Amino acid sequence: EIPDFYSTSRFVSTEKVPTQILKKMCRERAGLNEGVVLKENDSRVLIRPMKTGKGVMMFVESFKSETAGELCDKFEKILKSDD
Repeated sequence: EIPDFYSTSRFVSTEKVPTQILKKMCRERAGLNEGVVLKENDSRVLIRPMKTGKGVMMFVESFKSETAGELCDKFEKILKSDD
């Protein structure tokens, strides 16, 4: 049986070039490809730059909907702190 999981997405606008922010977030990770994948406990966060260059999209998957929302809030603050 596959456990239920919850997903949420959020657009975060930024004044800086999104790829510069993502490169800073993943200095020790290899490659930038389509975005940055971060693991936080049993959850996963994908942050992708928008082609328009006006922000990033976050996609969060977690076993609890509250955790997915909290991770969106956490990473939005991190992204906004780089502005």
